Amino acid sequence: MSEESRAVANGKHRVVPTKRYFVSSSPGGGWAIFREGEPRALHCLPRKITALETARTMARFTAPSQVIVEQEDGSYMLQFDFDAGASV
Repeated sequence: MSEESRAVANGKHRVVPTKRYFVSSSPGGGWAIFREGEPRALHCLPRKITALETARTMARFTAPSQVIVEQEDGSYMLQFDFDAGASV
């Protein structure tokens, strides 16, 4: 058993699920930010860079989390990971 597994078994660490935010093109134009498992967009913004900056800010404050940027065809273009305890 690894040290991390023993720590979790002893109750020293709580496993926190990673939250995932997706930045994708919006059908109505612009860019939308979605949280995994939620059907409605959290934000719809006119520029991709603004949507990306907003999603990264949200992810920093809800770490551990990821921001996944989708291309207009739906394929993944970029991924940013934010670990718990990282500086904001």
